[in-house]
Amino acid sequence: MRNTFIWFADMVNPLTLRTKSLFSATLAPCSLVFCIHILTIQTTWAGSISTDWNGSGNSKVTPGGNLNVFVFRDLNRNGIYNGAGGEMPIQGWQIKVFAEGANTSSDAPLYMGTTDVGGNALFSGIPQGNYIVCEEMRSHWEITAGTICRNVTVGPGTTDVLYGNFEIRTYTFRKISTPATNAAVYFDWTLQDINGAALGDITVISDGDVTVITGGPNLFTVTELVPAGMKLVRVVCNGQDMTITNNGFTFDTRPAETDMTCIFYNEPICTPPSISDQPDAVTGCVGAPASFTVAASGIGTLSYQWQENGSNLANGGVYSNVTTATLNISNTAGLNGKQYKVIVTSDNGTPNVTNNDCSTTSAEVTLTVGNDAQAPTVACPANMSVSTAGSTCASAVAYSATASDNCTASPTLQHSYSGATSKALTAGSGSGSTFNKGTTTVTLRAADGVGLTQTCTFRVIVNDTQAPIFSSCPGNQTVNTAANTCSSAAVTYATPTATDNCTLVPTVARIGGPPSGATFPIGVTTVSWRAIDGSGRSSTCSFVITVTDNQPPSIACPQNIVQQNTPTACNMPISYTTPTATDNCGVNAVFLLSGLTSGSVFPVGTTVNTWHANDENGLSATCSFSVTVVCGQARLGLAVDRAGEDGTANGAAPIENRRYVITPNPADEAVQIAWDVNSTTPAHLTIFDAQGRLVWAQTTAAGAQTLRLDVSKWAAGVYNVSLYGEDRVEVKRLVVTH
Repeated sequence: MRNTFIWFADMVNPLTLRTKSLFSATLAPCSLVFCIHILTIQTTWAGSISTDWNGSGNSKVTPGGNLNVFVFRDLNRNGIYNGAGGEMPIQGWQIKVFAEGANTSSDAPLYMGTTDVGGNALFSGIPQGNYIVCEEMRSHWEITAGTICRNVTVGPGTTDVLYGNFEIRTYTFRKISTPATNAAVYFDWTLQDINGAALGDITVISDGDVTVITGGPNLFTVTELVPAGMKLVRVVCNGQDMTITNNGFTFDTRPAETDMTCIFYNEPICTPPSISDQPDAVTGCVGAPASFTVAASGIGTLSYQWQENGSNLANGGVYSNVTTATLNISNTAGLNGKQYKVIVTSDNGTPNVTNNDCSTTSAEVTLTVGNDAQAPTVACPANMSVSTAGSTCASAVAYSATASDNCTASPTLQHSYSGATSKALTAGSGSGSTFNKGTTTVTLRAADGVGLTQTCTFRVIVNDTQAPIFSSCPGNQTVNTAANTCSSAAVTYATPTATDNCTLVPTVARIGGPPSGATFPIGVTTVSWRAIDGSGRSSTCSFVITVTDNQPPSIACPQNIVQQNTPTACNMPISYTTPTATDNCGVNAVFLLSGLTSGSVFPVGTTVNTWHANDENGLSATCSFSVTVVCGQARLGLAVDRAGEDGTANGAAPIENRRYVITPNPADEAVQIAWDVNSTTPAHLTIFDAQGRLVWAQTTAAGAQTLRLDVSKWAAGVYNVSLYGEDRVEVKRLVVTH
């Protein structure tokens, strides 16, 4: 080997070249500013030459070395290459060589290389010494022994560095049992290599992720443990549909260097639909429409596909609804003898997964097409009964009528009327026409395209349900009784009138009460009239005539009475003719309102007697007369007798000043009667009602007294309370109210 060296020497120091004990040379210093020495050395090895610039004048040459880096797939994960065991070199792996002590993150490498097909990256003839060697580390890989960057000493010959790497893959398997809702349910799978060697069950825990570590060039089979009653219908890995075999699929770990997510789609084992009503054979007319219908049930949503003579039909031409339960044919011309059936398919409740195995085929039926010899059918409604409407003598009536034909899709419909309403044959059903009161016969006639006809009839009965209406009815009247009678004078009123929707002039007649111009009895009299139309419907009109008694009774009292007693007496019983009364309607009662009744002992002096008369209608009148008692001649001038005249007796206070009180007055529940009369004899208390009937009486002790009476059950009215004592009587009025 020939090497040529060039040195630049200065003018002072000589230059020494030393080559590792093989030779040594000293070059003289230059006399100029600088000079060039050329030295050619013949060598027989690869090495390096180093120079010493410290003035020693020595130079040296060091032989080079080789660095070989080998990268392989370490299936056994022990850092030892085993090619017989299937471990293979890794091509294309980048290797970097750094100077000793370099920062491998920021410093530039001295050398870089890439592994070849044999997994080697050879660095030849590099200077011997210490280096840092780093291999590339990719995702999904890990180093099995040592570190990624290593300290390496390169000596003579070849220095080998081995990197064993292991590939890590993550495979996620997910099972979806209800694809329609994408609800994930996780189960177990079995992973094995292509030769059937089981690598262990993959148990999916919580989130469904499982890590499968693979490193060899093996094919793997993932088999799903399909739950009972379910079946695997689809597997999608990283968006790609996989080929399913025996509830699983096979994949190769070598081509891809990415993670893989696989979704297993399962659905319940399908139950074919059940046909409950098979299509019926159809016989129709040439050119007429026809249809076939099937009734089926099943799990999930059903779909339909009609076929003609075994071939699927498509919508178009004479066919429509070919994917529904009813196939429609708009025109049967040219279809005589064709056979039709339908395939009913269930999605088994999983509309997002296609499964054509879950279907049922109906019976095949024949379409027969011929000439029309059949009349149409027409359906009339039942007889109808309605009422007249509003103020008319008729009613608009709506009804439904249908017509059909074997060949004509819409037969022509006509109508006619006879009876209460007449109408000639007219197009249409006539629904909504106005019918007169009474019975009308409606005839409906249907005609098909070849002139065949059919009729039906029904009756419309319009009833007059509206009674006559009184257009005028007299108002109520109030009149007084005629003089000295208990009835009115003649009372007149207008005759009521009425109208009717069907009868021009209804019959109006009086059915209660006196006629106009008659006298009416006292009180309230109702006069009623009735109007009747031609259908016997009637209504009534009533008004009231009230006759009021405005004449009070007439009552007559006797003349005033003056009576002198025997010579030795003063007070004395006096009898008089009881007053009588008359009235135009009758006297109800005559009674003493105040004073003393006939036959009573009248005290000395004058007693005023007032009588009251009530008639039958509550009117009243009163009359009064006086009874004067004079003492006998022998007692004239005695003080005790003068009490009857001036109200004093034996020095007592006048009678009008004595306490005699009734409280409360008026009263509704109880009344208190109190008096304070200087008397040594008992007092006598009597109570009469307004008719003069005795209601209550009691004799009390002498002196001051207080009584309490319960009047809650007494009739409301006026009562006379008389207090008798020492030949005197005092009368007060008590009013009872409730």
